[in-house]
Amino acid sequence: MKQIMQGLLLVLILCCTQPAHAWWFNQGSDCNTNCKQYECSCNALHCGAFDVQLQAGVDPIIWRSKAEVISGSFPFPSPTNPTLVFFNSPSYKRLFHVPWIVGGQVGYAWSDNVRFFVEFNYMQAKGKDNVSVSTATTPVLAATFTVHKYKLFDAYVGGRYYWDRWCNRIAFFLGGKIGLTHHKNTKVDLAVGIPLLPPVSLILTKVPAINHNTGISGGVNAGFDICFCGNWSVVITGEVVASQGPKIANNIPLSQVVGQYNAISFGNIGAELRFPVTAAIRYTF
Repeated sequence: MKQIMQGLLLVLILCCTQPAHAWWFNQGSDCNTNCKQYECSCNALHCGAFDVQLQAGVDPIIWRSKAEVISGSFPFPSPTNPTLVFFNSPSYKRLFHVPWIVGGQVGYAWSDNVRFFVEFNYMQAKGKDNVSVSTATTPVLAATFTVHKYKLFDAYVGGRYYWDRWCNRIAFFLGGKIGLTHHKNTKVDLAVGIPLLPPVSLILTKVPAINHNTGISGGVNAGFDICFCGNWSVVITGEVVASQGPKIANNIPLSQVVGQYNAISFGNIGAELRFPVTAAIRYTF
């Protein structure tokens, strides 16, 4: 086993110290051809080359709420039958853990410094258990949430500008992308007190809190890639992505009529801001 590991290490060293040439190098190109190595050279990219990238990381989220209320209401609220406000909606970080994200890109080098790509991602966050919220009013109204998984898919087209490689290894880039984000359904288990006389405790399970929806999404990104063994690169990327927020399921029917209250409404969510940080492996061919 020791001899096998030493052999693999020797092969890796030889690979990373030998120049790698693109098979089309002498086929004609409008790119800078002063550097005859493929990836690990002064050129950040090689004009006309395609690449495939696989990425994974974390994706912190901030919700920008439009109306942060959760309420129980009559079928037809009026001055004599008002909507009852229970409490402010919890923020994203109170309901969910930090999401993880996986995805990939297919890219094309338009020039030695410009790359266009299509990108697909899947993101998922685990919900938190027994999240308690309460009002500051008297009597104190309290509720407890147990949130199910938060999931979304997104797809983009984008472009990046790469500066020439530093020490023939590291290329910094700046880019942007635009596309669509699709939120999946999310359910919640909810226990809430209804302010009647006497007070009533209501427990609901698997309540649809977020409905599936698709909206426009876009963002900017920056990072760097470190080439090794000619055709391979490690890519580190940080991004800011803005999209339409998830669609909240309003007027959720209660499993039973409690007094005259027979529905619960959640506050709407405006924009969703995400901050993906990913590490990737990119192969150019």
